[in-house]
Amino acid sequence: MDFELNNQLSECIETMDIPTNRRDTKLFGNVLWLSRNIRIRNNQHPEYENAIALIKQILRSKCYIAN
Repeated sequence: MDFELNNQLSECIETMDIPTNRRDTKLFGNVLWLSRNIRIRNNQHPEYENAIALIKQILRSKCYIAN
């Protein structure tokens, strides 16, 4: 499931203004970074809401695995 969510998020942010080193959504640190910073330059992007939803799903799934 995480693999699928990560791939969907990668496709979603493909055309967004995000630093190259933060585009690897398989890295949990990058997903955390996106959760804090994606809005700064991308809140008007058509895929913004979808990206936020995917980020939340990924973070929730990681939290449940850790507990």
